[in-house]
Amino acid sequence: MQSISSHIDDLLIHCYWLDYNSKNLLDAHSNLQLLAVACLLKKTNIKKVVILGGKIDLHRKSLGKIIYQELSKKIDRKLASKIIVVPNSLTTRQEVRGFRKLVEKNHWHNIASLCLSVQLPRVKRAYKRIFSDKHNQIGFVKTEDMLNQLGYEKEVAEYTNSKELKLLKLNEILVGTINGIPIIGGYLIDIMIKIFPWKGVFLSKIFSVGNK
Repeated sequence: MQSISSHIDDLLIHCYWLDYNSKNLLDAHSNLQLLAVACLLKKTNIKKVVILGGKIDLHRKSLGKIIYQELSKKIDRKLASKIIVVPNSLTTRQEVRGFRKLVEKNHWHNIASLCLSVQLPRVKRAYKRIFSDKHNQIGFVKTEDMLNQLGYEKEVAEYTNSKELKLLKLNEILVGTINGIPIIGGYLIDIMIKIFPWKGVFLSKIFSVGNK
């Protein structure tokens, strides 16, 4: 993991959904992110970890706050102080926009995103649109690859064979198709979230079915 810590200072952690059958309320995707972030904080010299997952359920805490709460159980206070939580994003595009604001405000340079492999093409598109000519300077870390390097092959294999991942792939096909429409694709996603702001609840409950 030294290669990651030596090239990345500030990292955006992409959030996913809730699982109403899970003890910590995070779904399989977010729990894998949780494991990866805890490992990164313990094993690398990353300066800041950014979590922007917002309140996808009116009756629950925001994803960002839940992930921070669970992370705090796995790391010490010194490491926890590296985490920035601004829980106001409901989509990948909103996460990337929020990250750009922090990057510009704090003059960060060695930045990257941590996401699941299936979401990577859409994440890259969001950076290309939002960071424009600077998108080539962004690093991308695939959660599964990183965890495999750290010896978590069993956890990654379980996730790879899960129903949750199969459902996520279907979601990525749908959202990726819309998002991939030249010029207007991203704006259509923005409009959809305004019309249906609580779609995260709907998707979370669908994903929860796979975890029963």
